[in-house]
Amino acid sequence: MIGYRAPSFSITPKSQWAIEVLTTARFLYDSSIFPSSFHDRYGFNGTSPLPFRFRNGLVEMPLSIYPFAGVNFPVAGGGYFRLFPYAYFRLLFQRMNRQGKPIVFYLHPWELDPEQPRMNVRLDYQVRHYVNLEKTAARLEKLLNDFRFGPLRVLADHCFPPRKRTP
Repeated sequence: MIGYRAPSFSITPKSQWAIEVLTTARFLYDSSIFPSSFHDRYGFNGTSPLPFRFRNGLVEMPLSIYPFAGVNFPVAGGGYFRLFPYAYFRLLFQRMNRQGKPIVFYLHPWELDPEQPRMNVRLDYQVRHYVNLEKTAARLEKLLNDFRFGPLRVLADHCFPPRKRTP
């Protein structure tokens, strides 16, 4: 394993110490930073929305956002992909492609299962986790037909050619 993504994008201004831990653990790249404050549990507003290298050498592949009117709108996938209309993603992906900006997108496997058991949780969690599950597979298929995708490692290597690892 050479790449990492923290659960719930939990590398935030309060947990920057984790960057050193990842380097010590010999990871070469990370994709745990969401450069937005759009969500109540995660976000690292003010960080670069483009891939960058930390001083310690770790390459960061931040989740994609689209800045507009002073707000960093999420375009990285997950719940946003289920909750926002497909046209939102198509429009912003097209704009980012024209600008030559990479798009880091994710989707949880459970988001493709509309028959999953429902937990008795707060209403806002129900909305975040269950709304539009029945539409996710078709939206993903449309996205895969409309755009080209590749592994995150390929993008990381393209942006920052790998350094030799020492034994």
